[in-house]
Amino acid sequence: MLKLLARTEPDELLGNLARRGYRASAQPAQDSVWDIEVLCANTPDIADLRELEAPEPMHHVLLAASRLEGKQTYYARLPHVPHPLFPLLEAREFRWWVHEEMDQSALLAVRTGN
Repeated sequence: MLKLLARTEPDELLGNLARRGYRASAQPAQDSVWDIEVLCANTPDIADLRELEAPEPMHHVLLAASRLEGKQTYYARLPHVPHPLFPLLEAREFRWWVHEEMDQSALLAVRTGN
């Protein structure tokens, strides 16, 4: 997954990426900035957990992570950066990466430590 910010409308970029087999989307952010996400064709869909009440997003992430096999990665959108979740993932030997979005929500990737 790749996250980009652009100051111009990314229509041409999105078209070029699609022709090369990538899944890309763009959303207007703030101050004439575009938030662009680029996913490889085989990247799993991103679970949207932003509307769930706490602690449900954390439970969903831990359950999905427990089902990962090999080098699989689980992606989720969360209502905010889940600081209490990180020690739980580390204790279970998962690797994680988080990106705080401009609206204060978070994009989380969890991968097996193998």
